[in-house]
Amino acid sequence: MGSVAFTVWAIFITALLVLYKWATSNVDYWKKRKFPFIRGVPLLGNYVQIVLGTSSISDLYRVYYNQMKDVRYFGILIGTKPALLVKDPELVMRIMIKDFRYFYDRGFSTPDKDFIGNNLFFQRNPKWKAVRGKIVTVFSSAKLKSTFQIIDKCTDDLIEYLHETITQEKNIPTRELMGDAMTDVVCKAICGIQIHTLQNPNKEHVEIQKMVFGASARSYTRNIVNFFSPDFLAKKINNFSEVVEAYFCKLTWQAIELRKKENVKRSDLLQLLMDAYEQEQMLPEEKRVLGREELVASIFIMILAGYETSTSTSSLVLHELAYEPEVQEKVRNEVRKVALESGGKIKYEDLSKLKYLEQVISETLRLYPLTNTLFRECMEDFTIPGTDHVIEKGVFIHIPTSALHTDPNYWKDPETFDPDRFSEQNESLITPGSYLPFGDGPRICIGKRFAFLQLKLVLSKVLVNYHVSPCEKTKRHYPLIKNSMLAVPEGVCWLKFTRVQQ
Repeated sequence: MGSVAFTVWAIFITALLVLYKWATSNVDYWKKRKFPFIRGVPLLGNYVQIVLGTSSISDLYRVYYNQMKDVRYFGILIGTKPALLVKDPELVMRIMIKDFRYFYDRGFSTPDKDFIGNNLFFQRNPKWKAVRGKIVTVFSSAKLKSTFQIIDKCTDDLIEYLHETITQEKNIPTRELMGDAMTDVVCKAICGIQIHTLQNPNKEHVEIQKMVFGASARSYTRNIVNFFSPDFLAKKINNFSEVVEAYFCKLTWQAIELRKKENVKRSDLLQLLMDAYEQEQMLPEEKRVLGREELVASIFIMILAGYETSTSTSSLVLHELAYEPEVQEKVRNEVRKVALESGGKIKYEDLSKLKYLEQVISETLRLYPLTNTLFRECMEDFTIPGTDHVIEKGVFIHIPTSALHTDPNYWKDPETFDPDRFSEQNESLITPGSYLPFGDGPRICIGKRFAFLQLKLVLSKVLVNYHVSPCEKTKRHYPLIKNSMLAVPEGVCWLKFTRVQQ
């Protein structure tokens, strides 16, 4: 009995020693390499607040960014994993563009069986490059023009819904309204599917979106595992649940089978992907990069990115304009002028003329970048130019977008909403690398133009018909959801909508 107890204690103590060694293995990682750094604690590194759920990554990185005032970059630990936070816009541009060959992956580990998680955002090279080459053509100007009529009709439905709902004025939960509208726009423009969320909320689709973007035990667990665990453990947990996977598989393949059955072709993004998929089937199997799983994963990420980008940004634009009535009126007058010159209705070619509206959207994305941190992984040792500092292979690179966007070194009165920062006269004065709402370089968001197409159409129609202002339920600022990887406002954003007398 004594020998058994001794063996158990020996195993227990050995396990504790191994755990301690692992937990403290990189505590002095940055100190040994003579990098500026913020010292972390064993096991949790600099992510104590993230683990406890008391801070979002965006807010935590702002604190660290401001704490390390006089450095271009500094090291932290994510658990036991070293990560370099980059503050210097010049170095940011090297990482994103000039020296991209050293930093082409985002550093996420995804199980092979998680095929909707193996989408363009998470994919590693060389698969990422091959799939992107097929998908990027979907977002060309010519292809986007073919989806204009679809989005235009959906935005007309939104205005019709508002007219039916509002007689004079009404307080409306703006994020929910824009979320329903953008669900209809995205599903119709991408898949040709009528969700009709505005008139008859599709609870299943709404719940699926909440599962992906909202704070949940699963999203929290997945984030913790991805950040803290070795790759072999991180690859055991899917990015998205089986329910989400099953829903998008059904959504995509039902739409495809219906088109095949009816022998119809549509001018939407799914059709363009279907055509690319059919062309792939003529190639030898070893040369195919766009299979069934990649097709579903591509639809999945386009719907979700299109939904969240447009929902958050459009509701935040309206929120800012509610507090800036003069800016709001200037946007309204611009839309009226462009529409009048075009025969009373905005056409595809007119969207580029909505310069001031684009400035307003750009300024909103500066204050509220959806992706509050850009992630990269160093793929081979890289010496930072002009220094002896070597970023070693496997080190994560984190670019704190929201902190860069409000750094007074690059932005005058950074907390002030000022669309004129993006005027033709001032845009050239913006420091390259200090404004990154869609990322930059080869891994820039390919849906950027699609997002602006959606946003300009929806916002121009809403603002020419309705004046928005704060109501008694409106808060000036909303905190971010802490357990989300995206900068998603927490709570219900209420605004008063008042009919504009034409």
